[in-house]
Amino acid sequence: SAQFMFESDSYCMGAFCSHFRCQNKEDQIFVYQLFRSEQYKKQLSILFEGTNINNLKNMDIENMKFKIPFENDEKMKITRTLQLLDKEIEASKLLLSKIMLQKSGLMQKLLTGEVRVKID
Repeated sequence: SAQFMFESDSYCMGAFCSHFRCQNKEDQIFVYQLFRSEQYKKQLSILFEGTNINNLKNMDIENMKFKIPFENDEKMKITRTLQLLDKEIEASKLLLSKIMLQKSGLMQKLLTGEVRVKID
């Protein structure tokens, strides 16, 4: 699944592609998070079990069941929390990649003998 943010009503999709369109921006963000959830992934794995080609039809999406809060305020709080967590995860990934790069550089200096380590 992927999020498609295009402001036009004119676009073309592949034959084996389903789409889900929301009425408003707030629901769009909530549904994006919902389609990334374990609930959604579990339903997809059950749906595709025993098939060679993962063909998701509109009817398949319509028949999925989710526990969704009725109140818009609660949906927005959930969405904001998940968005903040996504930002934290991205920041952590960026930090990890910088640390891995630093480690790689240090290992290179140690292996070439440019930097020596004193062993007691």
